[in-house]
Amino acid sequence: MATYSYPIDQPTLAFSTVMLSTALYATLEALAEVHQNQPGAWLDELESAALSGAKGTITEGISEEIEARPARSALSIVEKHFERLRNQLAPGK
Repeated sequence: MATYSYPIDQPTLAFSTVMLSTALYATLEALAEVHQNQPGAWLDELESAALSGAKGTITEGISEEIEARPARSALSIVEKHFERLRNQLAPGK
C-alpha cells in the first residue's frame, strides 16, 4: 500500500495526470507487443493488479470526502485505458 504526502497545485496535478495517463497507455501497448498483441489472462491479471494497487493508495492530509471524487475519476481513467487496449487488440481490429 502506497502512502503519499506532498503539496501539489491544480495545474501540476492536471499535467501530471495527463503525463502519467499517456505513460500508462504506452506501457500497456508495449506489454501487448510482448504478448503478440493478443488479449488474454495476462491483461486481466494486470488490470486487476493495477486497480488493486490504485485502490490501496493512501493520501495524508486529504479528507475522504475530498478524495473520493478524484479517486473514482483516476480509477475510471485506468479502466478506460485497459478497455481501449482490449478494443484495439480485439480480433478483426
